[in-house]
Amino acid sequence: MELLLKSLKEYFDYLGKHDILMDQLIKTTAKPIDSLKSLAEQHRSVSKAELGTLPIARISGIKENLLFKIENAMDEEVVDIQNIIEDCKAKNLALDKKRANVMKCLEKMGDLRKIEDRNPLCCGTPRYPSVLEMVEWVDDCSAFYNALHLKFSTIIMLIQSEDDKRVASELSKNYLHSEDRELFIARVLAMTKKFVDDS
Repeated sequence: MELLLKSLKEYFDYLGKHDILMDQLIKTTAKPIDSLKSLAEQHRSVSKAELGTLPIARISGIKENLLFKIENAMDEEVVDIQNIIEDCKAKNLALDKKRANVMKCLEKMGDLRKIEDRNPLCCGTPRYPSVLEMVEWVDDCSAFYNALHLKFSTIIMLIQSEDDKRVASELSKNYLHSEDRELFIARVLAMTKKFVDDS
């Protein structure tokens, strides 16, 4: 039991730091995503533009050159987002290692289908949640952050698979903010604070 409790304390202690890092990553995406939205809108406008007899139409290849420059700028923003995705993945791996350690320690507690092995893990107190409850939170927290990584990745897949006309409107959806995740993580951190602080 001692090893399991230690692994849980390490997980929840790290979770607070991990959550701060993820919030910083989400804030970092704001600039490249806003730039992409703007560039996609510019690309759509230039693509649709009928220059006709406008004075600017006299410049040879002006429309193609503008589109080329906009596409290059979009590629730069995509690279920035891809770097953020890799950063998110690396940070999640560190959290996943701590989760794996919790699960490894849990396996050593016996056969949880047996009441005699399960009972000690089910008892909580007004000050501390039960061990099984905390193990459940470990799984849920890791799932939330893996979902966040998938949302990061979805942005890139969208940019690569959709035509530029739709990118701006699709990116206007808020992919990364999740009130459910924020509330759940805040609640878990609050409920495990005493447990972690007493270590």
